[in-house]
Amino acid sequence: MDASTDDDATLSDFVRAQDLLERDGQLAEYVEVRRWLEDTAREFQPVETRKGYLFYTRRSIRTQDTADSNAMSDNTQLVTDIDPDASSRQRRDIAIEDHEYTTSLLRTLFEYVRRGRMSDAMALCVESDEPWRAASMKGGLFWRDPQLEDAESTDRVGGNINRNLWKHACAALAHDTGNDSYERALYAALSGRVDEVLTVCVTWNDFVWAHVNAVIEMRMDHGLRGACVYEQAPATSFAHVQSRRTCATDMAQVFDIVESLDGCVQNEARDPLRRLQRALATNTFAEYVEEFAQALSPETDVRMVRVVAHASLCVRQSGAELPEPAVSAVLEAYVDRLACDHDELVAAYVAQMPTERQTHVYAQFVQMLNVSRDHRMQLLQRAERHGLDTHAVCRAATLAGVQPDDLLDSSDPSDSSDP
Repeated sequence: MDASTDDDATLSDFVRAQDLLERDGQLAEYVEVRRWLEDTAREFQPVETRKGYLFYTRRSIRTQDTADSNAMSDNTQLVTDIDPDASSRQRRDIAIEDHEYTTSLLRTLFEYVRRGRMSDAMALCVESDEPWRAASMKGGLFWRDPQLEDAESTDRVGGNINRNLWKHACAALAHDTGNDSYERALYAALSGRVDEVLTVCVTWNDFVWAHVNAVIEMRMDHGLRGACVYEQAPATSFAHVQSRRTCATDMAQVFDIVESLDGCVQNEARDPLRRLQRALATNTFAEYVEEFAQALSPETDVRMVRVVAHASLCVRQSGAELPEPAVSAVLEAYVDRLACDHDELVAAYVAQMPTERQTHVYAQFVQMLNVSRDHRMQLLQRAERHGLDTHAVCRAATLAGVQPDDLLDSSDPSDSSDP
């Protein structure tokens, strides 16, 4: 056992998870991709809060208790107890009004989790007098003990010391075909399964999130496996709820799986913006921008030119290496579009090109503009503020505006005066 393993054995799961994210840069990137997918999820209408657990079922039970046997005959299929397991235990129904609300509640809980809003999901459970649902979802918090940590962020033990066992229990709930489809999807998402989550996915964004979430949970489990300060509870009895699908192991596989789907999801995956997002998420943007530059034409969507231009600048600013000719080609294409309506911005983008291209591109831009002398001077002043060589730009623009025949006609071998 190496020193790092010995150190991990004295740390709480919370600290070990933080250390794992710091060590595994790829896993940290996956978490950021999941956060982006959660932030950009489509809007939805959450269910309203309703006080009183199974209000209509409870009222029906009270009515039955005070009615004669003939009056009870229409409601014999209703449960006789008010607890979360009564329906499955007695194989009876709850009141239709309660069933409709529960269905809407479960969908809202899943949609909250889908958007990374776990606190909102748990708050809704408590406010709707179903705190046991909040407790069942809270089991995913990593266990932490201040006596094992250096930080002073908490003064009491928190989280779930048997998180692995909790995940298996969530998987069992997701595996149970007797549960509502959104309840199954909810607990599947919490446990890192994809089978049941995919049944409620609609958009490309949803499908990618489901797979990315599963990859993150799988890698977290693998990274935290091993020596720890406590003995974990066995989960061998849950072997029958193993996922039927082969989980992706990296981001490229996630997108390959989603792109292989039929219907509107596959069409959405072919959207130019989705292809750009895939390149960013899989760290293949260098190859993407090179292909994009080669395919540039006057018919290329100006919106994609703008997005790729800005994405190139951001990626390059982050320190990643990009093919400079391709980035310059994209920036030049964007400058051509800006010259029509936003010529005041051109200098800022030309300044991002290689020095040898700056003078040529800006000189061509200035020379082709049909504007007043004062406006042309303002453009040169902007160029100077952005670090362009305005003297070289003026010379190049002047030469570009003079025809070769004019140069020949103006030359006089007998003229020995200074130029």
